[in-house]
Amino acid sequence: MAQGAQASALQRTGVAATLASRAMAGLNAATAFVGGPASAALMAGAGAVAYFAMQSTQAEEATRLHETAMRDFGTAVDGSTDKLRDMTEEVPL
Repeated sequence: MAQGAQASALQRTGVAATLASRAMAGLNAATAFVGGPASAALMAGAGAVAYFAMQSTQAEEATRLHETAMRDFGTAVDGSTDKLRDMTEEVPL
């Protein structure tokens, strides 16, 4: 019985080793396509920098739009305040 369990465990270990070996071969083939693991890491880093640069540009645009909206809002409030002041001055006491 113990020998059967050992044989079964040995067989599972062999299958796992074969799968791991094939996975590594596939990974090596995939990274060889882009020039190896170092090139793949550099490409990933360049992609990250490009992504953050794009996000920064979008944030700058959002900031600009917000500043414009706040300026327009301030102008509207100033106009309303002037109108209220004029209306108050027109009310006879």
